[in-house]
Order: sequence, then C-alpha cells, then structure tokens
Amino acid sequence: MQVSGNDTWMTAYLRYLTSGVLPEDSAEAGKVRKSAGWYTVIDDRLYRRGYSAPYLKCLTPEEAEYALQEVHLGICGSHIGGKNLAFKIMRQGYYWPTMRSDAMDFVRKCENCQVHGSVSHQPHVELQALQSPWPFARWGLDILGPFPIAPAQRKFLIVGIDYFTKWVEATPARNGGGNAPSSAASIVCEFGVPESIITR
Repeated sequence: MQVSGNDTWMTAYLRYLTSGVLPEDSAEAGKVRKSAGWYTVIDDRLYRRGYSAPYLKCLTPEEAEYALQEVHLGICGSHIGGKNLAFKIMRQGYYWPTMRSDAMDFVRKCENCQVHGSVSHQPHVELQALQSPWPFARWGLDILGPFPIAPAQRKFLIVGIDYFTKWVEATPARNGGGNAPSSAASIVCEFGVPESIITR
C-alpha cells in the first residue's frame, strides 16, 4: 500500500471518475483508464464493482490495517489463514488492490498464529521413489530386535520385503547379523536370484 502525503491508491481513480483528470505518468494513466470501469463513486467514496458481489467499499491503507486486525484478531477473530482472511474481508464488503498479499503478511506477523499454527509435515528434500521392475526383483533386508528371548535363544528377526509385491519373509535369529547371509540365500532359493538386495 503506497501512501504519499494525503494521496492513496484511490486518489487517481477518484480524480478520473469525478473530473476526468488522469495522472501525468503515461503508464499510470493507462492503468487508471483501463481499470476505471471496475470502479464507481457513491457519496464521494470509491466502490469497486464485482462479478456477483455487491459494490465493495474501497479502503485506505489505515482502514485496511484496521479491517485486517478486526477480522483476524477482533472479538470474533478466529486467526484464519491469509487467503481466507482476504476472502472474508471481501465478503464483508471491503476492497483494496493488495488485500491478498497484505493478509498473508499480516498472518505471517501474527505471533499467536506462528506459535499455535499447524506445523508443516512436508519433507525437506525431494522424495525419491524406489521402483522395482517386476515381482521379487528387488528385496530390502533389515534386522529387527532385540525382542524377548524365544525358544532356541532367538531374539532377533531378519526381515526381507519385496519392493514390488510388499511380500514379507521373516526369519528368527540368535544374534543380529549372523543369519543375514542365510536369510538372503533362502530368498534366492525360494524366489530366484533378485536383481538387487538392499540392506542397511
């Protein structure tokens, strides 16, 4: 929201619609002339026409800041997100050109929203899919445990999972790594030689 002296973003539109005076800058004049059809003046106030909404009262930067505070933090304030905040203000019948970006900035600066807002659970790096070309071509082997001791002093599980079918093969073992080669051999004997076996 740009303010210079008493002039606001509405000044150029008000001058053009009431007296036909355009700004001296040709680019600004073209912008005002092009978008002036969206605006009208009622009782010396600028209003914006909408597609299916009633006239929206245009706000100065100070009024816009007050509207943001009232809707977001006021007596019925629900600390909604930036896009919803802008949409709710527009539904109440108000408008200014940068309302969406101002609402997003306002929400980012709201301390309560930052402290109590939901945490993003998106991964920080791009996920890489492990693809298997056919069933039982790629196996993942891992060791789980220790578990409570079972018969024959077995307290670990060596687990193999096929990446294509998600088939699980589990073999009990006494120690963590001693039976891993035999588990891989049993997979080879039962399902054929895989393209790759991934271990940790």
